[in-house]
Amino acid sequence: MNNLSFFKLPLVLVILYYFTFNIFDNTVMSFYLEGQFLAWSQLIEKFIVNLYYLFPLILIILFCSSIVFNRYRIYTLTAKNILLLCLLVIITIFISCIFQRIILASILSMIANYNDDVYTIINISLFYFLSAITIYYGFILLRKYFQYNEIDYITLNKQSLPKIHLFLFIILFMLINLLMAKVLSFYFYLLDYDIFDQYFAYFCGYIILTVVVYLIVKSQFNQQFARLEISSLIKSACLTLSLFLFSWMMNIVISLVIVSWINFFEYTKRIDLSSLGLPLVYLSFGLQLVFTCLILRTLAKHYFSSEDVNYHDDANKLN
Repeated sequence: MNNLSFFKLPLVLVILYYFTFNIFDNTVMSFYLEGQFLAWSQLIEKFIVNLYYLFPLILIILFCSSIVFNRYRIYTLTAKNILLLCLLVIITIFISCIFQRIILASILSMIANYNDDVYTIINISLFYFLSAITIYYGFILLRKYFQYNEIDYITLNKQSLPKIHLFLFIILFMLINLLMAKVLSFYFYLLDYDIFDQYFAYFCGYIILTVVVYLIVKSQFNQQFARLEISSLIKSACLTLSLFLFSWMMNIVISLVIVSWINFFEYTKRIDLSSLGLPLVYLSFGLQLVFTCLILRTLAKHYFSSEDVNYHDDANKLN
């Protein structure tokens, strides 16, 4: 029982995927496309860039593999399981990269005029889709060879289920927040920053926000369920995404109103209010952050807090 772990194999899977993809991308693909291998400085830069582009896919794989491994009771970190994960990763990257090239060429041939932005969006979306599909069916093909356990991990460790729900909830939040940031900022193409500083600053802010959210919601995960509540995780993620979209749209509207209001006063009243523009926009984004934390805490309390569950149970008994 001590050798069992809910997240160890999924974490090993995503680490293997990231490093194998970098080896494949920085050697095979670089030599195929450019006719030469990359220098060390280019390798380091490519490593950072790939982490940025692959991070949503890594989170998707981590979340889905945790649920799938739990379904088939695969928890033990053995040499056989690790070798099978290596084989699964190699198959996934090889097949997804080949089909990505073929399908991408077919799609772009049907588009008369396209720019680099369209190419990037289609390329990354297609790679995400092909990788997710390939890794799923690859696991289905290899699952009978994995070493599994007779009793599932949650039955043996029911006291750890709130922590499992918490970390899966945080993974979904990180995924939604990252995808929202990618869409709203359009991969930071509009920011004129040095590439290393851009990614470094972004990940620092992203990690800080994740830690803040974790500290705010962790006390709400105290309900002891009999099984993994996947439906509650999906419902909370969908509600989070919907409320995020609404709040971000309102934030953009408020920011545009602030800018228009400042321009109006400067043009008609000859009053210089340009110094207020940036602080007001920052205040708007600060309120957005507070609203985000309140949303996540409320959803966590509703779906995973024992106080909220007991309240609803008592209300149903009275009715």
